[in-house]
Amino acid sequence: MRYSAPALGRVAGCLGQAAPVPNSQHRLRVDTAAPILPAPSLNDPATGYRWTLSTAGQIGAKARVLTYEGSGHTVYGRSACTVGAVDRYLISRSVPADGVRCLEVRPS
Repeated sequence: MRYSAPALGRVAGCLGQAAPVPNSQHRLRVDTAAPILPAPSLNDPATGYRWTLSTAGQIGAKARVLTYEGSGHTVYGRSACTVGAVDRYLISRSVPADGVRCLEVRPS
């Protein structure tokens, strides 16, 4: 599964639109002193992993990607690794080292 059905419906809804798109795609312009922590899963059915990498690349040095090597649309709560990293980020703005990955934890 590459994209979710609801997402395809929203994307296809603008096909053939007569007027120009009012908010067309563009490179991100992020101006922040705070670090940003995108936290994707490798097998997210709704938002592709490459999209996160592209977003982080556009943000630049302030973005650190925390990769969960499993499935699902959200990563918080999937493992002690993801919970710990996100909690540290939210509480103290501490970001993990670049390229940190959390192993998949299968439900028992």
